[in-house]
Amino acid sequence: MSEQFRFTKGQKTRPVIKEELVFKPSPEFKKEAHFSSYNQYKNIYDFSISNPEKFWGSEAKELYWFKQWKEVKKGKAFSSKWFTNGKTNVSYNCLDRHIETDKRNKAAIIWESETGDTRIYTYQLLHTKVCKFANALIKLGVKKGDNIIIYMGMVPEAVIAMFACARIGAVHSVIFNGLRTNAVSERIRSLDCKTIITQDFFLRKGNKIPLKENVDNAIGKNPIVENVIVYKRFESAEMELTAGRDHLWRELLESTPDNCEAVPLDSQHPLFSMFTNGPRGQLVKTLHTTGGYMVQVYISARWLFDLKDEDIVWTTSDIGWISCHSYGIYGPLLNGATTFLYEGVPIYPEPDRYWQLISKFRINIFFTTPTTLR
Repeated sequence: MSEQFRFTKGQKTRPVIKEELVFKPSPEFKKEAHFSSYNQYKNIYDFSISNPEKFWGSEAKELYWFKQWKEVKKGKAFSSKWFTNGKTNVSYNCLDRHIETDKRNKAAIIWESETGDTRIYTYQLLHTKVCKFANALIKLGVKKGDNIIIYMGMVPEAVIAMFACARIGAVHSVIFNGLRTNAVSERIRSLDCKTIITQDFFLRKGNKIPLKENVDNAIGKNPIVENVIVYKRFESAEMELTAGRDHLWRELLESTPDNCEAVPLDSQHPLFSMFTNGPRGQLVKTLHTTGGYMVQVYISARWLFDLKDEDIVWTTSDIGWISCHSYGIYGPLLNGATTFLYEGVPIYPEPDRYWQLISKFRINIFFTTPTTLR
């Protein structure tokens, strides 16, 4: 590996890393890959360019649709609509579609914490948990199209909340758990949000970071919030609850049934929103719709990572980032693979924690970012 430097007038020196090592795949690996040769890849690429509607339509047919679309694409660029008049549901395609096959008792999520606690959710168990939580949301009055904020750590309950929202057509917005009161308050106002899903504390480098307290402070500036659902990550930890507004996750689910049919949603129905910063630091909301996002992330996860049923994927970015949405949750589960979640910083409590976990769970697809180490 060599390091070069690029100089730009008026800017600081910026190092550019140039990697010269080449690792060629074995013949066995190439034989089992989705693209076993360059020509095979080139043929599919050429097909996608020459006839994009037919290409995307053929890929979309691998997923389940309650109603077939009329047009694959309508309009251009940012005004385009995908799979118009088609009806589908991402939660159904991630869960129901698999529990009707031999993947029913396969691990969908493997979770471990800094403390060493471990949980495994099969596709069937995850489906049951999602259905129960979806019914709890309905019981609280959540309707299709409502904006729901999810402000949680890297715990399976956050994924359950996401799929439950998608199941009934609520629009989830997962907030990075590193954001504090003012940032949470700003997002509540932007979304006109009446329901927040959070937890008491999340774990990071052995420290318990308060989330519920941040929510309480943010709500103080936004009386619009009607319901706060709180997952108690630490049973012995003390936490203030506001009567009539705050609901403990466990108590809320005690009387809810474990079956909830997925709502057929229009392809253009919003799946989730996510915030980023504009050129002047202002808050910018991006919106991802159901059909187009589902098909794109299904294909990209499969082809970028050569993803197969037996693979275990670890995307180390936080659940509040798009990389985890696409390649830590939706992409792997749409493809029927297994995803691994880690609560905390994966170099804590030991610097080689990464490799311990990869070895322990035989994780064979690993996707990380530099910010994970902070």
